[in-house]
Order: sequence, then structure tokens, then C-alpha cells
Amino acid sequence: MRTIIEPFRIKSTESIHLTTPEARAAALKRAHYNVFLLDAKDCCIDLLTDSGTGAMSTAQWAAMMLGDESYAGSRSWKRFEATVKEITGVAHVLPTHQGRAAEGILSETLRFAENAFFIHERETGYADKPLLEIAREMFALADGATMSCKKDGLANIGGFLACNDDVWAE
Repeated sequence: MRTIIEPFRIKSTESIHLTTPEARAAALKRAHYNVFLLDAKDCCIDLLTDSGTGAMSTAQWAAMMLGDESYAGSRSWKRFEATVKEITGVAHVLPTHQGRAAEGILSETLRFAENAFFIHERETGYADKPLLEIAREMFALADGATMSCKKDGLANIGGFLACNDDVWAE
């Protein structure tokens, strides 16, 4: 169903400090126009990153509260790992603290990336294929893949590096 509104309710908000255009211009000048040198208090909307900009569902928040946070050996990790393997069909899923770390590990030796949704929408012969089938086809062609759960999965933390190569995984 297509709609002009977002198909969810936002459950949490955080107030932001509003600044004037003049204050923002002065802050940028003090930072020599390098956004990495800006103080957070001088940014009312942070466009430097997309991390943490997605709202989570009530089910996601509940799962966070129930989750085992002992990380890679936890029940939560094992469930997550099984789901990633089910979706991608890869042999190895390696936990990372964020997607950027997984990208860093993989980018030292490879490149990749496509998006199942865009293939579904734009590529001839894929309009009737389920997204899961498209994703599996893509991952079957890839040597490895990374994901930032904060960006791609709209979760608060984590990411993964997935591959089929035993040596890379080691």
C-alpha cells in the first residue's frame, strides 16, 4: 500500500537546541568550515551522519530490553546470526561493533554492493521475485558483504561482516 505518510508512529522524541542562521555561520567559520570540528551544541540537525536517525518499533525496543548483551556469544547474537545466514545463505557471519568496522575489514581486500529493493523495482525480470530471493541471488554472487544495523537495519547498535571463505573468516 502506498501512502504519503510514514506507515509508523514515532514512540520517542528528543528535543534539539535550535540555532540561528547567524550562529551557525559563525560556528562554521570558527571550525574553518570543517564539520568535524563543530561542537554538537552548534548543530541543530546533524547531516554529517545518518547514524541513529531512524525510529524503532515497539517490538524492537522490547527486544532490546529482553536481549542478552554479552554480545557475540549471546542468545541474541546466535538468533541474529541464524537470521543473517537464512537471508544471505553465507557460511560465516562475523560480529562487528558497527557496520563501518565491517566495511573497513572487507574494503581492505574487496568491493561490492547492490540493493535488492532497487533490483526488484528497476531490473527487468525481477519485479515478481520476492526480495528474499533477490537478496539470496546477490549474496550467492558476492565474496562478502557488510551491514550496519544502525543504518540498514534501523537498530541501535551493531553490524556484521558475512563471507563464505574459511580463510577470511579465520
